[in-house]
Amino acid sequence: MVTTAGNGAIVLRTTAGNITLNDGTALADNTAVSANGSGNILLQAIGATSSITGNADVITATGHLSILAAQDLTFHGRGGHLDGGRGLGRTIDLVAGTGTIQPQAPPRTRPA
Repeated sequence: MVTTAGNGAIVLRTTAGNITLNDGTALADNTAVSANGSGNILLQAIGATSSITGNADVITATGHLSILAAQDLTFHGRGGHLDGGRGLGRTIDLVAGTGTIQPQAPPRTRPA
């Protein structure tokens, strides 16, 4: 999922089921989700046994980034690159409700 202009926000939510983030087919750039400008990103798996697995990058230029799972968050390989944008007050929120946050490699974040 990508926004390319207009500072658009991206929200992906499931009420029952897992979310798996893979590289898109348009560009082989290892990016699953990318928001333009100050667009915020919310990825949320609400169901009691729902988890989120990242196999590719999640990036916002200057917005906030929230990845919230009722159970587990798992990041594989390059899927650990989480970029919550640059600038004062930007945030990256990672929540694993009843489970764990497990990077295969340490998550990489870009400093503000």
